[in-house]
Amino acid sequence: MQGRIRFGFLREPISFANGAISVSPLPDFATTAASVLASEGVQDNWLEPPLQRSVEIATGRTRMGPAAATWFSVPSTHELTHIRASDVERLRFLVFLTGFFFGVRCLPEGYGHLQRTPLRLHELSDFYCFADDAAAALTLVDHFWKRTTKRKRSLLLATVNVHQMSQSYRNPFEQLFFLTTGLDAAWKLRELDQHRPIHARRVPYGERLHELCQWIGCPTPCWMRSRSSARGRVRTGFSDLRNALVHEGLVAGQPLGFSVQHARKILIFEHLLSRAIFAALEIRIPYTSRTVETRDMHDLGGIRTLAISPSHPSPGAARRSAG
Repeated sequence: MQGRIRFGFLREPISFANGAISVSPLPDFATTAASVLASEGVQDNWLEPPLQRSVEIATGRTRMGPAAATWFSVPSTHELTHIRASDVERLRFLVFLTGFFFGVRCLPEGYGHLQRTPLRLHELSDFYCFADDAAAALTLVDHFWKRTTKRKRSLLLATVNVHQMSQSYRNPFEQLFFLTTGLDAAWKLRELDQHRPIHARRVPYGERLHELCQWIGCPTPCWMRSRSSARGRVRTGFSDLRNALVHEGLVAGQPLGFSVQHARKILIFEHLLSRAIFAALEIRIPYTSRTVETRDMHDLGGIRTLAISPSHPSPGAARRSAG
């Protein structure tokens, strides 16, 4: 049974098909995209929350601001069609992952944003994804949906969500809160992927990021490697950072909001979380093995070949368009 779902926001008229799944711009795409891009909330390739409307009780008049809205929606620009599935949860899952691959926040129609949202493609990623890459990627995502459990789907979606939401916030401590939560979710995905026995040795928190890097297949930054404390406990730069943040309300030894350090570590956490999402989807390509310590943008070379391997449905010929 065929299913369709409208979503946005993609600023380019991206169009592709892989035989079962297709994405195409809506008929009013040009008008909708132009309207959003010309709105007053656009700043540095981001769409800021609009000013909140309030009603004066005495007069009944509506006025704007000064506070920003805590929820706002963006018009849909595209439609995703699945010719073999009509399950709304499955279609929504594909929409969220479409946004992940294009490095923006794509939401199904009716959903809204809590913070600013990016307009420029690849703003939230350290890789480039073109239309034919996305066609192959969604084939693999759909395969993941069919073969895995609801628990793993929810965890993967949570990981994608915090990876993207962390970048919508400006304060470093807010970004760190989201990213450390996302890394915890990624660790759970790794445990589920490896079918960890109930009585298996519990990996100390200080060792987790190194183990996560090994699962992904990327080099472990030196400061993520474990060391023993005077009491024999396993510690790393990450565990020290997280414990101070979560349990003591400190960042770089200062109360929350008093320090703007850790910008480089925030970037590394973003890159690591992105690679963990690929690993959970079982998309093993050169990108996932590359270091997380650079600002380089990477391609998704190998993803199209992986999608047409015998273990995955063939995506057919994708129609290349702007990406």
